[in-house]
Amino acid sequence: MASIIICLNLAGVVMFFAQRIRTRTAWKAERARRSLWTAIGIWIVLLVALSGLVMASGAHRPT
Repeated sequence: MASIIICLNLAGVVMFFAQRIRTRTAWKAERARRSLWTAIGIWIVLLVALSGLVMASGAHRPT
């Protein structure tokens, strides 16, 4: 369940970037750009951490 939430949030943030959705005012552009890359970084770190936990627990092995 956590991986689905992480992936959906990451996909949403990446789609905002891919569709070039911008702020209405120029003075917010730098803040929005930093927030975008911060959000992408956080979601990737969480996804990697979750993947590491799954691998360490042995839950990825077929029975």
